[in-house]
Amino acid sequence: MIYLLIIAVSLFALFILFANFLNLTGNVLLDAENLNSGEQLSGVLVLNIEKGDSLSKELLIFLALSRNDSVIVSESFALEEFIENSDSKILPVKRDSGEFYETPGAYELEVSKIINYTFEEPGEYELLFSILDLDMNTRKTFRVG
Repeated sequence: MIYLLIIAVSLFALFILFANFLNLTGNVLLDAENLNSGEQLSGVLVLNIEKGDSLSKELLIFLALSRNDSVIVSESFALEEFIENSDSKILPVKRDSGEFYETPGAYELEVSKIINYTFEEPGEYELLFSILDLDMNTRKTFRVG
């Protein structure tokens, strides 16, 4: 019984170690740093998959728009949805444990395909693009006049 526990803990440690070696990066590119009330949120989310990365199609992505430390709107969606809605179409690799994206490249998704928001109030806003399971968090702060 103790051997099974040791094996389970070892496998979990290897998983954590492997997850930390992923080269996955993300970025938020907004169309303008200073927007005006009445304008829509627009820009591009960029996800870079590097050689050697293997990402489950079910990997959860979180996107949130906030103002004054209060979330205005948020959406969560799977990596599969990100890839399907991006301009670059790739197919996942099928394995016994599921389907994974492994094709290196930069994949872009219009923010408005996930969050359709029109600014009504001036102030400082923040857009968070996050994959919590991989500890990838990209924040973009901007001003609405």
